Formats: sequence, structure tokens, C-alpha cells
Amino acid sequence: MTNYLNFKLSAHVKRNPGPTKNNTDSHETIIKPIMQSDSSIMQLVSPVILMHSRSYELGLQTIDDGGAGDCFFRSVSHQIYGNNNHHMQVRSVGVQYMRDHSERFVESNAENSWLRYLNNMCIQCTWADALIVQAVADALFK
Repeated sequence: MTNYLNFKLSAHVKRNPGPTKNNTDSHETIIKPIMQSDSSIMQLVSPVILMHSRSYELGLQTIDDGGAGDCFFRSVSHQIYGNNNHHMQVRSVGVQYMRDHSERFVESNAENSWLRYLNNMCIQCTWADALIVQAVADALFK
């Protein structure tokens, strides 16, 4: 595998579908455009380096939230309270919103029973998915 991927820069998805498992390595790299001479070359860049670089460009800083499956909830806690100590409260608010408004979410949960899903989402270190992200957004920011 080379360090570079050559393809035309185009917004048309069929002409430029972006990176796939067949044209990127297994270390979860992402693509960053750079210009070299007269051709457009896409260079593989570490996601962490790209994130820090982009944050710096925007005048932002990155903060280690501790991860362990709670990163979404810790990030929301940090934005609301100034620290990530309230992540379980953020999680609880999202789960309670889903319980109170189950008609909005239950049909989107095809993998588990609804009660099993809610019980799992109450457990610390359970990763957030699109349903809980939406519930937290609705509960806290509407």
C-alpha cells in the first residue's frame, strides 16, 4: 500500500466515493487533501494529528474526556457544566427522555427489545448511538 491515494477531487459521489477498505490501510487513517505540483494528491494522515491541527486552526483545544464508552456523555457534560463529572446525569436525562417519548425512538431500535436497550443504555461505559444522541439533544437543547 502506498502512502498516497490518487483520485479526482469531485463532489459527485459516484465519481469520487472516497476512501474504502480496499484503498486505505487498517489503522483507521483518514484522508487530507494536499496539493503537489500540478496534480491533486490525497495523503493519509493520522486522525489525532488532523483533529489537533483543525482544532488549532479554529482556535479550539482538544480535551481528553477519559473515553471508556462514556465519551459522548462526558463531552456533553463538559460543554454544559465545564467538566465531565456529570456524564451519568447526561446519560440519565437521555434515557428518561427516551422512556417518556418512546414513540419517537422504539421503531428505530431493531436489534434489541426496547426495555433491554434502555437498561443497557443506563449502564456506564455503554457507547452512545444515534438514538441516545438524539434523545440527549432533544432533552437538553429544545
